[in-house]
Amino acid sequence: MPIGILQDPIFKALFNSPVPRIIVHADAPVFTIVISNDAHKVATNLVGKEISGKSVWETFDPTEAGGNGGKLLLDALTKAQTTNQTILMQPFRYDMGAIDGNGMVEKWWQLEITPIGGDAHKPSFLLTTTNDITSHVIKEREIEEARLVLQEVNSSLEAKVAERTSELARAYEQVSLSKHAAQLGTFDLDLIKGTMEWDSRCRELFGISHEQEVTYDHDFLTGLHPDDKERVVELISNLFDASKSNGDYDVEYRTVGVIDAKLRWVRAKGKVYFNLAGQPQRFIGSVLDITDRKTEEQLRNGFISMASHELKTPLTSLQGYIQLLKKNKAHKSMNLRDLHC
Repeated sequence: MPIGILQDPIFKALFNSPVPRIIVHADAPVFTIVISNDAHKVATNLVGKEISGKSVWETFDPTEAGGNGGKLLLDALTKAQTTNQTILMQPFRYDMGAIDGNGMVEKWWQLEITPIGGDAHKPSFLLTTTNDITSHVIKEREIEEARLVLQEVNSSLEAKVAERTSELARAYEQVSLSKHAAQLGTFDLDLIKGTMEWDSRCRELFGISHEQEVTYDHDFLTGLHPDDKERVVELISNLFDASKSNGDYDVEYRTVGVIDAKLRWVRAKGKVYFNLAGQPQRFIGSVLDITDRKTEEQLRNGFISMASHELKTPLTSLQGYIQLLKKNKAHKSMNLRDLHC
């Protein structure tokens, strides 16, 4: 190698930088090593070893390079020599011997091969900047493997959710078929889409006459009786938490009609369906008008209360008479004993 090039301050500063670099003779296909810097020896696990004067292939055995790394490197070096142009190689695998000498270590590289010296037709040397991208490639590979695993898991979850959705559709159909006979109102809250559907009977039980879209906040919460709202809201909140509920819904509460201001008692029964991750997906159920039953219960309880109050005074008097009769009987018995004596 010409001494002038090696001694040039700019060249020396460039060559001896922390970036791994090696210079080889442009003597294809041998490519004899001229010199390598310290960073290159660290990257290739060759610290403390003398490689100058040896062929690239003697130093870096292509049969142990992994894949077709040997051929790719030979082609790139040959092309740089024959074209006398800088060659930027795409990332490729070329394994290195382990530092302790036991086996090979996976390595990935991106090389820039620059012809130097010589003339316009043929360079004297090839300066190779050797970028070790092993950690980056391995990280990308791990990310891709994780992505594939996640994709497989998602596909499995989607299939199971689709199956559960089909079950929900069948269950909803059964509810729809039976609601008319029992004068049930039905509701369907899709927690994925954020939509809620009420049939005409359900709307009637909340005193709603419009056919517009209903919402949980505007229609359901507004229609709850103030004395029942806190209890029902807390129950539904727990209902959507898989750690607190199995999804079964059964509650009685009062509604106050938004339009007609009529008070109604209803019983609501339903089910929240969760996905495999425990997230609520859908909430469906029915609402039954129990106003008459509640009215009868209130009348019955009122009658019992009134009767108890009205009977309290006569019973107290009767109890007094009984006690007086017992005293009189006891007094007569005592007198009879005295006579016999």
